[in-house]
Amino acid sequence: MQLTGGTNPTNFWLSSFYFTFINSFVEEVVWRGFIYQKCTILLEGVGAIIFSALLFTTHHTIGIAAITHNWRITLVGSLGVFAAGFIWSSLYHKTRSLWPCYVSHVFAAGVCRSPFSLA
Repeated sequence: MQLTGGTNPTNFWLSSFYFTFINSFVEEVVWRGFIYQKCTILLEGVGAIIFSALLFTTHHTIGIAAITHNWRITLVGSLGVFAAGFIWSSLYHKTRSLWPCYVSHVFAAGVCRSPFSLA
C-alpha cells in the first residue's frame, strides 16, 4: 500500500500539512458550510445530519478503496468517516459555526496522517 507522500520524508510532511490544515478547511466549507445546508432544505434535524454524513462517507469511501484495495480497511475506515461526518454535522447544526468542526477535523486528520498511524 502506497500512502500519499510515498517514502520521501519531504513529500510526506508536505502532504501531511496539506491534508491536515488546508484540505480539512476546504472539506468543512464544502461539506458543512454548503452540502449540509442544502440537506436541511430536504430534511430536518437529524435527517439532514445523517444524509450529509452519508454523502461525506461516500466521497471518502471511494478514496479509501482506491488507496487500500482492501474491503475490510475500506469498511472500517468508512464507519469512522461516517461517525466523524455525523459528529461534525451535529456540531455545525448546534453551533452554526465551521470553526469547531474545522479544529476537530484538523486533529482527526493529524492523527490519521501521523507517522505513528503508518506502523
